[in-house]
Amino acid sequence: MKKWLTLILSLFLCAAMNPLSAQKMLGTYAGAYYGNGSNVGGQGHVDVNWNCCSYQGDTTGLNLNYLIDAITESNSNTYFYRFSGNSASHWVEFEDFLVEMARRDIDIYAYLPPNTYLQPYGSQTAAWASQLANIAPYHPNLKGMAIDDFDKAAHEHPDQYGPAGLTTIRNNLNGLRLLVTAYYKPPHGMAAVGYNDTLLLDANVLNSYKLSHSNRYIFDGVIFPVIIDTDGKWTAHRDDRLSNFSQQIQNIRANLHASTPIYTMPYATGYGYTANGQPAALNTSLHYLNSLTDLALNLTDGVVMYHLQTHYMEAWGNLGGAPQNYLVAEKRELIKNLYREKATVTLSKDQTVSNLSAYYDQTRDFKIELPANVANLNIDTANGTGNVDLYVRRGAAPTTTWDYSSTGADNREAVSIADPAAGTWYITLKSSAPFDGVTLVADWDTILSSPVQPVTNNSQLGIAGITNSRNNFSLQIPAGATNLRVTTSGGSGNADLHLKYGALATPSNYDFRSGSSNNWDLVELPNPTAGTWYIMVYGMQQYGNTYLTVSWNEPAGGGSSTLSNGQVVTNLSRGTNEKLYFQVNVPAGATNLRFHTYGGSGDADLFIAHGRIPTQGSWDHRGFNGNNYEVVDVPNPNSGTYHIMVNGYNAFQDLNLTVTWD
Repeated sequence: MKKWLTLILSLFLCAAMNPLSAQKMLGTYAGAYYGNGSNVGGQGHVDVNWNCCSYQGDTTGLNLNYLIDAITESNSNTYFYRFSGNSASHWVEFEDFLVEMARRDIDIYAYLPPNTYLQPYGSQTAAWASQLANIAPYHPNLKGMAIDDFDKAAHEHPDQYGPAGLTTIRNNLNGLRLLVTAYYKPPHGMAAVGYNDTLLLDANVLNSYKLSHSNRYIFDGVIFPVIIDTDGKWTAHRDDRLSNFSQQIQNIRANLHASTPIYTMPYATGYGYTANGQPAALNTSLHYLNSLTDLALNLTDGVVMYHLQTHYMEAWGNLGGAPQNYLVAEKRELIKNLYREKATVTLSKDQTVSNLSAYYDQTRDFKIELPANVANLNIDTANGTGNVDLYVRRGAAPTTTWDYSSTGADNREAVSIADPAAGTWYITLKSSAPFDGVTLVADWDTILSSPVQPVTNNSQLGIAGITNSRNNFSLQIPAGATNLRVTTSGGSGNADLHLKYGALATPSNYDFRSGSSNNWDLVELPNPTAGTWYIMVYGMQQYGNTYLTVSWNEPAGGGSSTLSNGQVVTNLSRGTNEKLYFQVNVPAGATNLRFHTYGGSGDADLFIAHGRIPTQGSWDHRGFNGNNYEVVDVPNPNSGTYHIMVNGYNAFQDLNLTVTWD
């Protein structure tokens, strides 16, 4: 009865697995998380004396809960469970372990050392294959078997691991996958370890392992270990430099059938051989681990991370006289973050992802590449059972910090961002309680944003736009100007008015706003800050036949707004594109009106208009030498007010201005 309940539970759990889990292998192996530093396994589980190595046993035991939690924390999607030792406890625990891993959507491979006596099924790998096949129907996340050091085993035990023996193992697995661990070793240096590893580089040997009815092999894939020593040098019998990794893969693929997967095994905390062939602890750097993992996920079909620090590996390390506790916490954090990043799924606009599930404290991670000119980013979850929480962050995955969240009591969560910045947005679904059958969708509105159009005092422009459109304008407010007034009016639809000083306004980033339910909006500033102001008219709905009107009271310039005949204004200075404004009242009958700037340094341009404020686009007279010397002559001026604008083509200082007439 127990096995039928286990079958039903496992089938249900695997049916509920994340449909996006068809990705590259992100695996961890064996000693990575066995034991918790205690001699007591705890939680009612039987301790295991691994006694795996001919040098020294490890009596820390197997704490199944610790192992499960640590694998989950690593963000692995695959785990290689090593059977070893003279106790059957690891087999007794295995089916419970498979069920717990199915809850977490983690695939499992049984990892066996070759020709080693293991409880309870002995040293014949074919017998273990049969037992795995027997329990596989109850555990769909049991994917297969991996054989350690296969190339060495094939040399030493051809009866078990030659083509005929391996065929028996494959047949006994009854459809489960069969992976073999094989090394890349150039021809020199083989005597140091007592055998030649030629499987991956020898087409003849590989061909001997081909199935009789196809070009495929008896094995279904290769685990390829990569080893580096402590000081950045490479052991004589392996060529494992990062710079040569791609060449190694190329050489392997030159002989291996193209359909055969390769899974790279980086050494988080590794071991190798000293000159006399004895085990010695070899550590790897964070840079190496990060770089090799990234390369491996680009060039091969996945990663199987070799041991991190445990008491088990300390026993190995002490034999060689070198400790194994090098950056262990940092490496675990690195691997966790690397795997999380690689498992993150990129979503497109309005894509719905269905049937998402996760167990306690697990996450499902996604990201979207948000283009510019986007509004109303909406991220929603719904459906299913349990309790999912939603976290959103721009530029990095949510951890203990995030930008937006929704953490209700069920699976209906929503985050809405009215004016999101362009870039990468990360979405994390975290299980407050185990959830299943959840859907996720992210959508946004694409907006039409116009180039910035300069406007001047007393301007009125016709404007129109669609929903979510942005019409952008800029204006230069001189020092001392007062009563800035910006209005929209007329037409149909609904446009809202936004003003911001010094930067483009957006629907969520502005200094002043008017948002009526129609097109009649007004922003008034009695004493606006001098400088550049930006106006953004936002289409709440499609609108048209609308007018934008901008006006302000011009300032007094140079100490007086009105100049008299023959008056000289001195020491005038402004920056590039900054302006000074003056006016002069010319009587009837006056002749030979002259406007004149001179002196100082820089390049000021002179603009004159009768009866209105001149702009760079609207003037009656102007002077534009390449310096501060400007002269504008009006031989027969009209009577009335002439307005003067001095504009800094380039920054100027110590300028003089005078106006004369006869």
